[in-house]
Formats: sequence, structure tokens, C-alpha cells
Amino acid sequence: MPPSEPPRKSSFIPSATPVSRERTSRWRTFRKQLKAVVLGVFIVGFIIIGSWLYTEGQRQSRSLTNLSASRDDEALRDLSLQKEAAFEEIRLSKAVLTAEDLTLLEEAVKAQEEYVGRQGGFASENTRLESLRRRLHVIQADRLRAISNAAEERAVTEAAQKDGTAIKELEKALEAERLIDSKWIFSGLSDRGRIARLDTRLRRMQAEPLWKKTRELEKEAERAFTEGNINQAQSIMQDAIRVEEAFVANYRDVLNTEFNRVELLTNRQETFRSHPIKLSLDRQIAQAHQAEKAGEWDKATGSWDLALAEMAKLMKEFPRSTYSSRATEEKLILQRNQARAHNRLEQLKQDMEAMRSLIRATDFTRALSQANSLLVAADKIEQDNPGVIPADSLLLRELKYITQNAGTLAVIVPTLDRITLPVPQYPKVKLLKQEVSQSLYAAIVGNNPSMIQRGTAPVESVSYKDAQLFCQNLTWLSGRKARLPTLEEMQSAVGDVSATPKGPQAWTFDNTDGLTVREVGTSKPNAAGFFDLIGNVEEWTLAPEDKEAAVVVGGSVNWVPVAGFPQRNAQKRERSRTLGFRFIIE
Repeated sequence: MPPSEPPRKSSFIPSATPVSRERTSRWRTFRKQLKAVVLGVFIVGFIIIGSWLYTEGQRQSRSLTNLSASRDDEALRDLSLQKEAAFEEIRLSKAVLTAEDLTLLEEAVKAQEEYVGRQGGFASENTRLESLRRRLHVIQADRLRAISNAAEERAVTEAAQKDGTAIKELEKALEAERLIDSKWIFSGLSDRGRIARLDTRLRRMQAEPLWKKTRELEKEAERAFTEGNINQAQSIMQDAIRVEEAFVANYRDVLNTEFNRVELLTNRQETFRSHPIKLSLDRQIAQAHQAEKAGEWDKATGSWDLALAEMAKLMKEFPRSTYSSRATEEKLILQRNQARAHNRLEQLKQDMEAMRSLIRATDFTRALSQANSLLVAADKIEQDNPGVIPADSLLLRELKYITQNAGTLAVIVPTLDRITLPVPQYPKVKLLKQEVSQSLYAAIVGNNPSMIQRGTAPVESVSYKDAQLFCQNLTWLSGRKARLPTLEEMQSAVGDVSATPKGPQAWTFDNTDGLTVREVGTSKPNAAGFFDLIGNVEEWTLAPEDKEAAVVVGGSVNWVPVAGFPQRNAQKRERSRTLGFRFIIE
């Protein structure tokens, strides 16, 4: 094993201690920072001293200015006090202050306001200013209120005058009140209600002449129109419209106003303008009526056509005229159609009379054939001339009733002469022997209104209108006039009633339960052959169409019999379980 080498000698030479070097470096850094701080302090101090020296003159100048301003402020305050004192002196020496006197107080307020403003305060923070201002406002408002009251009193006194003095006084009163409300607000005397009342009163006075003027002009225009001065009437009405428009624009809320009056006046003016056409229309209508009276139906139709042409022109050129009427046009069309269809209508009526003759002759086959043909003819006439035969016309209803009741026609008509008898003293009419039964009523009308339904019992619970409907249908069905009997005819048929009816002569309270009616024709007939003219059910008699009541006669099962012919007035709408009727055939 080889021998090891000897250790080498180190070449490192130790230096100074590390701690000493670190302390030296810190000291150097501190000295640099200290120098910077000292330099900064020196510079700042230099700037401050220089600025102070530079502004020394300005400070001295401001001090002088402040001193001067303070002296001016005191002068304003002294001025305000002087003006107030001067005003007080005048107020104590005068009973009534003038506007010039109040100028001193206004100047005192103004000076005090400027003084407070310069002091940098608010007016509300200065007690003296508030007191001065309120005092000024109260005095001014009191003065204006006195002016307002006096002006209103003069307006009332002079209201009857026509020279406008009252209006001027009310304007003065209203102006004073509005000034209190807008300028002297701290007085506490502002009265909005009074302002509104004065304004309404003033505007009403201003409106009244216009209100009267428009009506005077309207009357004048109507007079001119009546006298035939159409152009003058139009001109005057135009003036009336202008006045009314001014009235409505400014015063419609203070006087009785017709809000559509301008429209009405305009329509009336257009009526004036359309009058020449209306005259031509009236001439054509008059010629049409004249031709109809002469039986010249073709000529009448031509005149109606010309009248319709004039109406069309009127409605086109003057739609707001009161003469322009759709209803009038429709009436003219109907009159033209009636004239044009007149000959055909007359032929139809003649054919219907022939049909009735066939019914009276019991030639029902030909009568029904004729009725069907007439329905076709009537429909054709209506198609060619709308409105001349409306669906609810009696003519059309009669034809339809006959064709729809062919079976009843053959049964009822042959029996009429057997079930009716001549009325004593009235030989041209025949009265049904007994009351109309429920079965007969149902056959003719198509229903049975009776409370207790039995075919052979008299129909009851019928009103006057129900009885009239039965007579109308029977007239159509028989071809003969059927109607209710008159009171005189019933009295003639009943004959002598001086004795109280007894036993089977009449169904009354004495021989019934007082409620249940008996079958028709079961009592003993009277000398003329009529049944139940007294008792069983009361019966309607004929009454004028314009009356609301009719006479019912004969008494009923509820009638306590006495001598005489019972009768009473009843409302035509009455229905009763003991009220029926019978009919007359002419």
C-alpha cells in the first residue's frame, strides 16, 4: 500500500471582524437620510416664510374691506330702522294709509332683507325681518280687501245697468283678491273661495249678453225664414252660430248651457239652405195626393217617384237638415208602392170578397182553392211592392187562417144558423143561443183558457181581448161579421126581468154551489129561445176600443138572484172563473 501524502498548508488570510464592517455601513446610511430631512425642512420653511411675506399686503387690504362692509351693513340696518320709524310716525297721524305711505314700510323691509343677506343668514332666522314683512303683507292685504269689498258692493248696486259698469267693478275686486293671493302671501288673508266666487260671478255677467244675443239672433233668423227671406235667415243664423261658439268656448260652465246648441243652430242653418228643395218635394207630394184622389194611379206613382228623387237630393246635399229624414223617405217609398200596387190590391180585395161569398154558400172546396191562389197573389204583390202587404196585415192573416183551418171551416159554418137566433127589436142580427162553449172556443181560437176544462161547459177565464180574438177568427172563418153583443142587444134578448128567476130558469147561487158552472144550454130557455142570459157565467158586451172597461151582464153561479138584469163595469183585462161571452152574427 503506498504511503499517504502530507497535509497541505492553507493559503487563507483572515480579514477584519464582520461586525465592524456592518456598523460602518449603517452609519453612512443614517447620515444621508438626516441630510435629506434637514434639507426638506429648510425648503418648506423657506416657502412658508415667502408666502407669508407675499400675502401680507392682501391681508391688510381684506381687513380694510371687511371693516368697510361691516360699516355698510350697519348702514342698511340703520336705514331699515329709520324707514320703519318714519312709517310709524305717518301711521299714527293718518286714519287711512296711502300707497305712498306704504312705500316707507316696503323700503324698510327691503333694507332689512339686504342686511340679513349680507350677514349670511336666512330671512326666516331674522325675527325683525319676519315681523316687518308680515306687517307689510297684512297692511297691503287689508287695503286690497277693502278695495275688493267696495268694488263688489258697487257691482251689486249697478248690476241692473247695461253699460258694463258692474263688470268693471267685479274685475277690480277680482284683481285685488288675486294680488293678495299672489303677492301678499304672508298676510294670511288669501281667500281662494272668494276668488272663485268673484270669478264665477264676473264670468256670468260677461256671458249673459252673449247668451241673450245668440237667442235674439236665432229668433230674428226664424222670422226672416218665415217671411221667405232665406238668404237673410242663413246670414243671421251664421252670426248666431259665431256668438254661440264664443259663448261655449269661454262661459259654458257658468250659465245654463245647451252643449249641443252650436250643432242645433248649424242644423237649422242647413235646414234654411235646403228649403227650396223641400218646397219642390212638397209640390210633388201634393200632386201625388191630387192624382190619387182623381183615381189616376199611374200619374200618382210618377209624382211619388219624383218626390223620392227630391228626397234623395235633399239627403245627399243637406244631410243635417231637419227635412232630411230616413223615416220620411221610407214613408214616401211605401206611398209610392201603394200607388203602384193599388189596382192589384183592389183586385185582390174583390177576389177575397168572392171567396167569402163561396164560404157563406158553403162551397168550401172552391173557397179554399181561391184562398190558396190569393195567398200566392198577395205574396207576389208584396215582392214587387215591399210594405204594401206586411206579414201582420189583416188581409194576409185572414187568408192564412182560412187555409190552415179547412176542417173547422166545413164543420162550423153550416151550424151557425142553427145555433143563433134573431134578437127581438134587432132583426138584422142573430145572437148565439147559449154561451160560447169551451169546445167551440178551442176550435176557433186553438186553445182553451178555462180553469176547469170541460168541452160542453161555457168557456171562462177569458178577457175582453180573448173574446174579440174569437169574434175576429169567426168572421174570417164564416165570411160573415161576428162581434160581441151590445148591452142594448143583450137587454132586448133577455126580455122581461121584473120577476126574480127561480129553479131551472137560471143557474145562480140559489141552485148551485156558487162556484162550478153548468154545461151550456141546460137551463130553461126564455121566451125568445135563449139559454143562460141570466146565471151560469157573466158575459162581455161590446165597448169602444179607446175605453179600458166594458160592461159584463147576466150574473153567474155566484150571483144571488133578485129582480132585474144584473150588470157591472169590469176592466177589459179581467179574467174570472165565472166570466165568459157569446157572439152576434150580422
